[in-house]
Amino acid sequence: MKAEVRIIEGKPALLINGERILPILYGLSDIPGSRPATVQAARNIASFGKAGVHLVVTDADLRLGWHKTTPFDPDPLLSAVAAVRDANPDAYVLLRLHVNPPYFFLRDHPEENVVYRTKEGDFEGIDDGEQERTIAHDGDRHMRAGIASRVFLDAAEEKLRLFLRALKKSPEGEAVFAVQIAYGVYGEWHQWGCDVSAPMQAAFRRHLTERYGTDEALRAAWGREDVSLATAPFHPEIFRPTEDGLFRDGALCRPIEDAQRTLMRTPAEAIARLCHAVKEEVPHMLAGSFFGYFLCGGGEHIVNLGHIGFPYLFDRKDDIDFLAGPFAYGRCRNADRMPVDRALLETMRLHGILWLSEMDQHPAGTEYAVGGDPARADETVAMLRRNVLRPLLAGMGCWYYDHRLVPLVLRGASSYAASIYRKKGWWDTELCMREVTKLQEVAKKCLHSKVISDVLVVYSLDTLYQMYTAPYPDEDLHDALGKSGALYDTVLLEDLNIAELSRYRAVVFANTYRIPVSRVSALREMLKDKTLLFLYAPAFTDGDRLSEENVTALTGFCVERCEPSDTAKACEALGGEAYVNPYGAPVPSFRITGTKSGEAFTPVAYYGARVGEYRTYPDATVMEYPSSLGAVCGARAGNAWYFSAPCLLPSLMREIFREAGAHLYTDSGEPLMGNDKLLLLHTVTGGERVLTLKNGKRVTYRLPPQTALVIDAQSGERLL
Repeated sequence: MKAEVRIIEGKPALLINGERILPILYGLSDIPGSRPATVQAARNIASFGKAGVHLVVTDADLRLGWHKTTPFDPDPLLSAVAAVRDANPDAYVLLRLHVNPPYFFLRDHPEENVVYRTKEGDFEGIDDGEQERTIAHDGDRHMRAGIASRVFLDAAEEKLRLFLRALKKSPEGEAVFAVQIAYGVYGEWHQWGCDVSAPMQAAFRRHLTERYGTDEALRAAWGREDVSLATAPFHPEIFRPTEDGLFRDGALCRPIEDAQRTLMRTPAEAIARLCHAVKEEVPHMLAGSFFGYFLCGGGEHIVNLGHIGFPYLFDRKDDIDFLAGPFAYGRCRNADRMPVDRALLETMRLHGILWLSEMDQHPAGTEYAVGGDPARADETVAMLRRNVLRPLLAGMGCWYYDHRLVPLVLRGASSYAASIYRKKGWWDTELCMREVTKLQEVAKKCLHSKVISDVLVVYSLDTLYQMYTAPYPDEDLHDALGKSGALYDTVLLEDLNIAELSRYRAVVFANTYRIPVSRVSALREMLKDKTLLFLYAPAFTDGDRLSEENVTALTGFCVERCEPSDTAKACEALGGEAYVNPYGAPVPSFRITGTKSGEAFTPVAYYGARVGEYRTYPDATVMEYPSSLGAVCGARAGNAWYFSAPCLLPSLMREIFREAGAHLYTDSGEPLMGNDKLLLLHTVTGGERVLTLKNGKRVTYRLPPQTALVIDAQSGERLL
């Protein structure tokens, strides 16, 4: 067996034994009832096999064979693979291999364990003597080996290699096509907490040495004469105050930024190291991990989770074939919203990484009812279609994750699902499996498809290191983008120079609040022929200072500080609709006063009155009625639009993209996704809908409520 990821038609393609394989998998959960040898798991593996899904994700724990006084025993792990093949002899396995050490290792190496930093002080992890607990409690402050610990990683790599050598020699080795290295909270490489342990501080010193080289360079960068590479204090905590509301002053925050970059990079370093071991021992298998979460991961915790260090892996592409993550949680899972992949998919494509989205949204209704609420069957079918096809249409893959249930019996209730040995799966109904079968056939059109998006949405990683929190409203922005009628991609600011820019008509600057002054002119020149949409505070910091002049240099609009407001109103020409500022009422806030060139500009939105009492940032005083009422917070000049209070309305996005020359498939204001082979329109209300195909053909459909319409993008033929 040989598996590989190869770039075909501009996107990463999965091949097994030279055959192009649809990257759709069935994933077992981590609860005991989902272990592959159980009746439930075997039945569902077989059912998905009959539906055409022969790729299976199953968990295995390295610690089960990792003993203190006897040699490593691979049998408990190999048996998990064997059980999958027993249920479906045609299955290939993606083995999610948890490298958590056994309890005795934690007791034997206390100096390697996490030290949790909190507002109340620094704490060692709780040692309750338990060898095993459910993964749902990973976020608790238990005793854990730190991700930065070289002692732990040395031991984990040794046991990993022993297992892989045994796997390669066993019959089960022919069934495994990929190894997914798992550690950290939920196995997803989230830091266990704000770790300030000795191993993490040692990693901090290594990173300082790599970045600055000498004590003199460090002192100059930090603006402090009392520090050295060996003594610089380690303060990654997120609860330290900022200098300007949401923003940290670039010169003053460099110590915090360097500390947080350590928390970001250590998971990436560990993943790269262990995946390298996989590729050395079993080069015919794929290696990857949960990692690269970005969208809808905002808030004050994003800089301590660890995921924004994912670009480190791009330079180690020989060892990393795929990355994975769940669909974003929250409102984007509602029936009337646009689903959101956590990764920046265009960036992943550009670097040849196959992204696998975890489709872990249970059928409509309570998660305890297998197959969902029968009265909401149409909603369940529509959800399956939109969530499964969303990453496939973008040239990526996904797995159906039969997620764990919280046992109802623990709540004093009863249900046939009230057991950690659940006897059913989420999709274990005729309705769901029939839809899975249909999706498997339709999705095959994505194998030889091309991404044809007209709109590019740009994000910055460096921005996050200079903020108290991350106030870019991904859910609302992507809902508006997805309902605009155009197709869009997401990319890192750093990857604009390798993106196929000629394909895009409009470029949206989402959270690009930190851009070096040296890059501004090049960006303007690179994008001079595009329609540009700037949101909130683009380039407000260049990494050294916070300045409205930086905003003007990038956007071309002159701005000045004003009192914050949490509402705004579009001008009458754009519908006159009042809207809530999706950033809340942030400090700083800006009003638009003119253009850098002196060119006339057109106001398109104005600040409104407050909705009620609100705070401009955590711990701020309550604001009163804003003096900025009526000030311009949205304007356009030439091919540029700027909203300091973003107007994330689908109708506005549609108007901007129409003027940019992007192709608009519909004006229904409902979630749309597609490529050159397939289009999907998701409607809650139903009714008559008209789609204008890229070739100019207009097709009318009459749709019932709760429908995910799937059509051939060339002919308009209805496929689902």
